[in-house]
Amino acid sequence: MDRRITAHVLQFLLEHRFESKAEMARQLGMQPRRLEKVFANMGEAKASTTAFSKAVYYCAKHRISLDRILEEFQEEEEDWEPEQKQYLTGAPKMEEKDFQEEFG
Repeated sequence: MDRRITAHVLQFLLEHRFESKAEMARQLGMQPRRLEKVFANMGEAKASTTAFSKAVYYCAKHRISLDRILEEFQEEEEDWEPEQKQYLTGAPKMEEKDFQEEFG
């Protein structure tokens, strides 16, 4: 999972739904230390994946539109450099002719 999406979703919820990380941890059913660790180090796969899953569940339970959150993320992505976009997919963008040859 891309840590930037995880970071964006968690930061969005922190800014728009919670008054503190402690409240956020409580609402997401996480230990405050663990959530703090996630914010400090998004690269740790297990902790950030768990936090992301809990955040998505929280959004569903409270009828918070993930579309809005992800649209905001995508708008920010449009301003990224090509190398950053490549990071999101994990692979270089395939040219149309190569795509046709591969998946034809």
